[in-house]
Amino acid sequence: MTRKILALPVNETLAQGVTLRTLDELEVIVIDTEFCQAAITLQGAHLLLWQPSTQKLPVLWLSDVSPFKTGVPIRGGVPLCWPWFTDKGGQPHHGIARILPWIIEDIYSRPRSVRLTLSLSDTLESRGLWDHHFHLALTFSFVDNLCELTLTMQGEFVATPALHSYFYTKDVSRLAVRGLGAEGQDTLDGMSKLWPQPFAFDGETAVVFTSPEQKSLVHDASGARYITITHFNHSDVVAWNPGQAKTRDIADIADAAWDRFACVETARISHPLSCSWQKPGAIGVQFCVNATGEQAGCEES
Repeated sequence: MTRKILALPVNETLAQGVTLRTLDELEVIVIDTEFCQAAITLQGAHLLLWQPSTQKLPVLWLSDVSPFKTGVPIRGGVPLCWPWFTDKGGQPHHGIARILPWIIEDIYSRPRSVRLTLSLSDTLESRGLWDHHFHLALTFSFVDNLCELTLTMQGEFVATPALHSYFYTKDVSRLAVRGLGAEGQDTLDGMSKLWPQPFAFDGETAVVFTSPEQKSLVHDASGARYITITHFNHSDVVAWNPGQAKTRDIADIADAAWDRFACVETARISHPLSCSWQKPGAIGVQFCVNATGEQAGCEES
């Protein structure tokens, strides 16, 4: 999928190394520089891919069978769940932000960094789904081997947002995560449990960890690398993988792809995020990938 996106014809050059292209029905911002490659759809402000030049494997997983159609959620990358997480009585799953068109607010491109901001404000269409006035801004920063996403929201409401990150692996059974904390709710049976650390994905997994550390360290043994995930203003971290059996019932995941990803999601579920027009609410995440798990090089300069 990465090759397909990078090979799309260029519609417009937005900045140095930043172009606008079209994938089926959706417009895509493509970042292709000496230090990284990335892609973001305007629908949903959805980060599809990010791969530093130091990495031979993609950092994020993107489904090969997910449609790129207007109003249809994309499977993989980093979808934004907002203003609610999971289901809400017949409303769009994981909220409305990921199926609505965003606009480009700002792009900043330099030889070793790219930063861009997309925004979304309420419309008649959005208020038909969720009757609130709001303004969202999602800023993406790419610096060397770092990727950072920061969501800010304004309006008079409370939300349960999540940055639903899908991480690529060759074998999910060889992936372990530290820093999640022992306490978590198993959403498959609704029970709160204590979980062994480091956490491993074993079959269908859906756990909301309610006492996580600021940093989660993913050890991907199959890829001989570590991914440091730094969460900002979060209350929870969600670990999710559908497992082999359930994947057969999910149309936008190939049957054989269930073991090629693990979701480690930055969220505000147990402690919803409030905001006002005067005091925005914010949540964010940073990814850093290297071969050692050391923090050197994992702090933006």
